[in-house]
Amino acid sequence: MKSILRYTLISILLVSCTDRKAMEKTVECKIPKTPENEIPSCFWAKKIQPDKHYDYWAYVGYNLNYFYDKPIIKEAGDTLYRKYTLQKPPNLGFFHGCHPNFCSQFIIAVKNKKVRYIDTELKLRDFLGTIDNIEEALLYAASFNYYNTGNHYRVVNGNYQFNANKYSTYGRVALPSEKITITKDGFIKTERLIKAR
Repeated sequence: MKSILRYTLISILLVSCTDRKAMEKTVECKIPKTPENEIPSCFWAKKIQPDKHYDYWAYVGYNLNYFYDKPIIKEAGDTLYRKYTLQKPPNLGFFHGCHPNFCSQFIIAVKNKKVRYIDTELKLRDFLGTIDNIEEALLYAASFNYYNTGNHYRVVNGNYQFNANKYSTYGRVALPSEKITITKDGFIKTERLIKAR
């Protein structure tokens, strides 16, 4: 009896002392390559799966020179609401670029016949909700000005990890590379990568 009790206690101690990292479920994958003629955030937007139900929503590209020629990158729901994509968003959207011209992206969401513009990075993060795939994780990171620098990512216990550079809003100067973790529930964790000399 004592030997069984002793064996049970030793087993419990061994299991409780096991390295937690060894118990993590990790999968390594390749980041889908963005076609040369496409803006990365527009490519990633095609995989958005919002948490909330909308009667209609559309991810739209906006270019100052081509206001009435806005491409709908992805849409879902009742296309009778598509007419709202012709209106200019109040805050001109997120992911500004195309200097010296101006372009951006925004989302139009219709729920219970009420139109809502997702036109800031904060609203984009709220719209994404739970992070369902690597493309949503990359969009989420881009909303904080982080852009992936490698070809691979890891999924660790449902969270997405990849290396990225943070760019300043103006001038697009890359700051040192960081390891980014986007959690399934929509949080970002960063860890500065330091090169050994």
